[in-house]
This record gives sequence, C-alpha cells and structure tokens, in this order.
Amino acid sequence: MANQLHKKSRELSEVSHLFFTQGDVPSDLADGCLILDQQFQVCFANPKAKQLLSNDDQQLVGQLFNFTIQEDETTPISILNKDGTWGIGRMYVENTNWQGEDAFLVSIME
Repeated sequence: MANQLHKKSRELSEVSHLFFTQGDVPSDLADGCLILDQQFQVCFANPKAKQLLSNDDQQLVGQLFNFTIQEDETTPISILNKDGTWGIGRMYVENTNWQGEDAFLVSIME
C-alpha cells in the first residue's frame, strides 16, 4: 500500500510540476496542491487544499505552512473530512520552481 501511495503522489507531483513550470496553475485537481516558498509561506493553494486544511474560509495564501516538511516522502497529515470531522490524509513534498524562485510543491491526498 505504501508503494501505491508513493506512486500516486509522484504522478500527481510530476503532472503538477509541468503546469507550474509553464505558468499554468491547476486549480481543479482532485487532490490538494500547495506551493510554498523557501520560508514555508503558502504562495498558492488550490480549492481542494483549502477544503482539506481549513474548517472555515481561512486564507491559506500568505500563511506559514505549519506542518513538518519531509521531501520525497509520503507522510501523514491532519485533514478535514467531508463530514466536518478531522482525519488523516497523506502529503508528498518535492522541490519545484514558482515564478522563477525555488519552492516546494505539496500534494495532499485524502
């Protein structure tokens, strides 16, 4: 199962990376997607990421990402379930480029 999660995370990251480097941001991905700068400040959050990480309309962009970053590994993360309860999702982080600067691409899956 861990290998399947890593494979799915890696595939999402590869697709997302192509969009980001071309300047297009995929806002309708089924999984959550964040871009963090080198200081771990959120530069971009797609709607799914906002849904998974917030129980209100909290603005993620501009906020510090308060989760431990482990590059190239799938790690657990607290997410908001559709029924309003908190659960455990999976997060995958890798290096990317955002608007000409080094950044982190964070993929979050239910």
